[in-house]
Amino acid sequence: MPLYLDTSDRPVVAIALCDRCHMKFSICDLFPDPNYPGLMCCKKDLDEYDPYRLAPPPADRIGLQFARPDAPLTGAEPSPPNNFPPSGD
Repeated sequence: MPLYLDTSDRPVVAIALCDRCHMKFSICDLFPDPNYPGLMCCKKDLDEYDPYRLAPPPADRIGLQFARPDAPLTGAEPSPPNNFPPSGD
């Protein structure tokens, strides 16, 4: 690694250290780590975003295709509670 980094073609003339490998880079070559805010890492040490840190997806809305209504249908008499004949004296 050279003793001096050439930052003449960079928009910002600054040198910083990678928080993982502790090598010097131009500050334009360091990126924020997606898993740990505040860590600035080079491309080689940058982590992929951990999907387990995301919020869980919303629950699926599952509806029945042929749902029976809670109220009796209009025009139909309610069925007896059982199939036994009425008791008589």
